[in-house]
Amino acid sequence: MNRYSLKNLNGIYVFLFLFAVAFIAYWPILNNALLYDDYHHFFRISLIPASELWRVLEIQQNTFMRPLGYLLLWVIYQVFGTSPLPSHFLNVSVHAGTGFVLFLLMTRLGISRLAAFLAATLFVLSPISPGAVTWIAARFDLLALFFMLLALFLYLVSIQRKSRAAYAASMVAVAASLLSKENAMILIILIPSIEILSVSAPQESAGSMKWHLTARSWGSVARLSIFFAIFSVYFVFRYFWIGGLGGYSDGPVFGLAGIKSSALSIMVFLAPFDRLVFSRSVTILIAIYIGLLCFASFSLVIFRWKHASKLLQRAWLLMAIFFVSTFLPVWFAFSKGFDFYLQDSRFYYCSTCALIALIVAGLLDFGWSRKSWRIASSIAVILLVPVYFWGLRENNSVWEHAAAVVSYIPEETSRLVPDPPYGAKFYFQNLPRGIGSHSFGDELPEAIMMEYGKQMQPDFNTNPENREIQVFYLDPNLSPETYPAEVRNDSSDGYLFVFDWDSEQLSLEHEPR
Repeated sequence: MNRYSLKNLNGIYVFLFLFAVAFIAYWPILNNALLYDDYHHFFRISLIPASELWRVLEIQQNTFMRPLGYLLLWVIYQVFGTSPLPSHFLNVSVHAGTGFVLFLLMTRLGISRLAAFLAATLFVLSPISPGAVTWIAARFDLLALFFMLLALFLYLVSIQRKSRAAYAASMVAVAASLLSKENAMILIILIPSIEILSVSAPQESAGSMKWHLTARSWGSVARLSIFFAIFSVYFVFRYFWIGGLGGYSDGPVFGLAGIKSSALSIMVFLAPFDRLVFSRSVTILIAIYIGLLCFASFSLVIFRWKHASKLLQRAWLLMAIFFVSTFLPVWFAFSKGFDFYLQDSRFYYCSTCALIALIVAGLLDFGWSRKSWRIASSIAVILLVPVYFWGLRENNSVWEHAAAVVSYIPEETSRLVPDPPYGAKFYFQNLPRGIGSHSFGDELPEAIMMEYGKQMQPDFNTNPENREIQVFYLDPNLSPETYPAEVRNDSSDGYLFVFDWDSEQLSLEHEPR
């Protein structure tokens, strides 16, 4: 067997290993029920016929433009209905595939296969990932990172092999990432960076070098021109379709970074272990260990930079640019803070990928070439594998509990009131919208309607009275200003359901009076 085929075979082994690890780690959640926004998305998808697929652009039109994720959801709905298993299977597969593409990109950049393999394994097992992987509605984050890494890998291949096919495929991946989630717009930083860093000047005579540099410059201009054209078309279309830049309206993306919020965010980012499961002392110990690995890795990069090859230096710089750029869309982590309940942890999915790659590459490839150092640094990284696996499974247990509660409420509601009249009003009391990052009450109207198999009006958000079943919250902890159409103070004209958090049972207190 020649060397080239052996490398391919090794790649196949890595591919199979990462997929096996991902499915072993996420096996308990494959049958998780739908959660909050899952109902929201499935319901909207169910209203779109095959002849009007362009309407996936209308979903969340005033906020986002993420048609690729909705298109995949539409296909799944047409084939499997609202069964959660196919969606969870797809999410875990995309996550494992992202780990494999990370491995390919790192080795293509010049990182050692061992460092790339360990980085990909740790990324697949990262405890911060359930917010993006376990939650079906967060598939946009998975797709965006997968296609971003794939675009960078194919773009690099196109430069190194002068392959037009690889370049065309990279541009397709760029478009797919932009149509998955708006955070892929950081490619406007990454693609030019990889163009600049990946091409080295040839070691030839001055005249020949000048000719090659001129040719290389024109090649770079041609490649980047097509990329910027695709990006510009996307940006202009998005701006006019949404009517602005879009985004969440509950707070600014940028703000002044605070010392306390930044310190908290960094600690949680280093040790993303959910406070609902882990004690503060455990989280701090893990954060200290990973922090020491970060310090050792970055120290090695700084003090041994001159000893590293130019290829390795450029590879590390690109990963560093990737890491920094991933924080541009989530700067609020340093102004608002990122708590130990891992709220909105999906926003840090890309940043985690880049940080793990930086840490492992610094420890293994910038360290000394002595066998003793390679063994010690490898062991230090490998020790994180069982810790990450444990943290991932425990973090997922909270999502399992949330899914069980969320699915139980509509099921028990339909059992208690099997045949409600048209326009029936359902009131739910003692049902918090969420604890930490785990919601229980969000999207309850959609969940109830899907349970009964009813059809809502397309404008149900603004006209709840048009629903065949009207769902309201009867809870003083909810803000009427935030949810004016769903909060009520009187339940006498409908069915009142009360949830007991001690027994986790739902009871029917009264029917319409």
